[in-house]
Amino acid sequence: MTRDELFEISEITRRLDRMEEHLEELREVARSAGSVDTTKERTTGADVRAGMAVADKIIDMESDMRLFKGRRDSLRAEARKLFAQLDGLEYDIMMRRYVDVLRWTDVSKVVGYDMRYIYRLHQRALDKLFSHSRPLP
Repeated sequence: MTRDELFEISEITRRLDRMEEHLEELREVARSAGSVDTTKERTTGADVRAGMAVADKIIDMESDMRLFKGRRDSLRAEARKLFAQLDGLEYDIMMRRYVDVLRWTDVSKVVGYDMRYIYRLHQRALDKLFSHSRPLP
């Protein structure tokens, strides 16, 4: 796992959050347009053209989200293996930040230390994990 892949976990999570919000908006549009079946592979027949377009967007977005979730789950599994090299508080901080995808303020509250100390330990953990020139298996 590379450092970029580690940071990708939170990027994917933020993207998924935005997609979920947009998906809910699309579902609301579909509900207001009438009974559009968003569970079918593709809509056909008597559906109105606008309803079909919305349903197709929903289906496509759900498919994209499944791909992103799969990638995120894979990266999380790799991160867990990587963090096994750490111990104690460094391990807790990295797990909360990258596997649980908590914000820094939440990490600080959960582990019970101030933000500055959390940042220092985070940097120290990153240095331990990525101080060599090639990525770990």
